[in-house]
Amino acid sequence: TYIRFDDEDDVYAVKEMMDSYFNKDFNAWRNKAFLRVEPKKISKITFQYPDSSYTVVRDSTAWKINNLKADSSKVESYLNKFRSRDLSEFADSFTPSSSPTYEVTMEGQGVTPINIRCWKIENDKWFLSSSLQDSVYFSSQGSLISDLFVGKNGLLNK
Repeated sequence: TYIRFDDEDDVYAVKEMMDSYFNKDFNAWRNKAFLRVEPKKISKITFQYPDSSYTVVRDSTAWKINNLKADSSKVESYLNKFRSRDLSEFADSFTPSSSPTYEVTMEGQGVTPINIRCWKIENDKWFLSSSLQDSVYFSSQGSLISDLFVGKNGLLNK
């Protein structure tokens, strides 16, 4: 492989094949970060759905949903799914024309609030955006939606 720096005339021979480093499509170079959550720092999660809303709050002793004790292991498991979540399907042509179908906000002391918005387009096609990259939209199908937008019964003690 031969390389030349942009501002130089000299050309260098490199023994290693470099195609795999540079021969990529445009999206391979983009920032795929969707969520970065530090679960231990989150103390409040607000879920907003078209027909209902609820808030999960951690007080000094436990997680609670509207003063009902939540299952702490379920809440921690929920948060751990989003420690580092990347998405690779960009939706560059999407521009929201309505309020999000679903929305989740995660807050905590010393943490910039994390806002996740989701628009349902078709049966199983969704567009998502998070405050990590506010003006970047991703397309998603499948389990991510059910992972992100859980009903309160999924987090309560049974």
